[in-house]
Amino acid sequence: MAGHIGELPSEETDVTTEFQIYRMRRQHRRLAEMIDYESGMPAPDDARIRELKRRKLRLRDQLTVLETQFAAP
Repeated sequence: MAGHIGELPSEETDVTTEFQIYRMRRQHRRLAEMIDYESGMPAPDDARIRELKRRKLRLRDQLTVLETQFAAP
């Protein structure tokens, strides 16, 4: 219920969630770019690539949960 201290009205919550989804998608794309860049190096750092892929997958999972919650009526 909006009106309680610390609670945002529904519209503001929606905007905040939309912005968070936008930022997470942007970060996901950036991780993909970093993976591509590192993979294209003459001597790619496999440990770094694995870590970037883990971060990307973890972010994708978080994004999926957030998008699902946001889409729910």
